[in-house]
Amino acid sequence: MTKQKTSLIHRTFSVPLLCVVLALSTLGVVACQPIQPVAVAGDPSLVVAQQTYANAPVRLAIPAIDMDVAVTPAGWQVIESSGVRTTEWVTPENSAGWHVNSAGAGEEGNTIISGHQATGAAVFAPIALEEVVAGQEIVVGDADGTEHRYTVTEISKPLPIDNASQEESEQVAAYLAPSDTARLTLITGWPAFTTSHRIFVVAEAVQK
Repeated sequence: MTKQKTSLIHRTFSVPLLCVVLALSTLGVVACQPIQPVAVAGDPSLVVAQQTYANAPVRLAIPAIDMDVAVTPAGWQVIESSGVRTTEWVTPENSAGWHVNSAGAGEEGNTIISGHQATGAAVFAPIALEEVVAGQEIVVGDADGTEHRYTVTEISKPLPIDNASQEESEQVAAYLAPSDTARLTLITGWPAFTTSHRIFVVAEAVQK
């Protein structure tokens, strides 16, 4: 969401498992699942997960505001932090990014998709511009062409990236936490021209 591609979530890298740490500040939820990383051609520091997941999102639309964007798996960069090898999320520049450790489209759990609002194609700019409101429908398509429908139930206030209060950090952790129901969480930066805060949009799956 910034030109420096600030990470939304950090992961601890361990071969052959990628132990996912959903964390921001000192708070977070930890979950592990096997993920096989592959290097992106021309940039060996950037890896993405192989698309072997059922119901991987490939499209996201909000018809009420004529928003329709591609969704691709979010990659991560291997970095050194305090002597520990970890990885850092990198949001795609020209599409929204599905966090591959989160639930697939329509699945039980928290499906997390992030996107830039100020750089690249700025696919999530409408969120930063407050065009998304409660009650709107979000349609998430998967690779099989199935459409999964959600209804927006909550839009967070802008939450600071730096110097967040304890309460604000707890809010972020709650938005990133696993869910017992099929839920969709969208993440982008705020305001529309830079990134000092983040906004979270929460939507619940429409019962079929």
